[in-house]
Amino acid sequence: MATSETTIRFLLDQLSDLPGVRARKMFGEYALYCGEKVVALVCEDQLFVKITVPGKALVGERYAEGFAYPGAKASMLVGADELDDHERLTTLIRVTAAALPSPKPKKARTPQVRKKTGKKSNARRTKTRVEALRARGVTFEVFSGMNQNEQGVWQAPSGARVAWFKDPDGNVLSLTQL
Repeated sequence: MATSETTIRFLLDQLSDLPGVRARKMFGEYALYCGEKVVALVCEDQLFVKITVPGKALVGERYAEGFAYPGAKASMLVGADELDDHERLTTLIRVTAAALPSPKPKKARTPQVRKKTGKKSNARRTKTRVEALRARGVTFEVFSGMNQNEQGVWQAPSGARVAWFKDPDGNVLSLTQL
């Protein structure tokens, strides 16, 4: 069962005295932020606060561990009484955020370099195909004003390469490499 938006609105209302608190939906559940730090998870309408020494000291005997989801690190499971006391809840989130390290700065994305695949380039493939057809006796047409290369291949402004030849019936056909 996913966390309801009503629960999130209630928690954000309880923490409204604390600047920079917000919730972000993640995989049907929510992460609770204080500034840029994730201080808690809200899963299945329960609040799981990250464990810190000051947070444990503040909660004292009421401390209970829980797991937000299978495989998650242990967190402080905040009971209903704690949720209803907005001052205590605000203090818990404040001391937890203060005790957590700042998030690591995100690395700037670098443009990905295309890896060489060992495949021939488009220009090389077109040249190879033209040469193979020539070896079979195909004669490529050269048109005046088309600025074709020595193989009879013209490069269009779009980058496409085109070569023309006639079939046995005299029809003009083209070989195009996009």
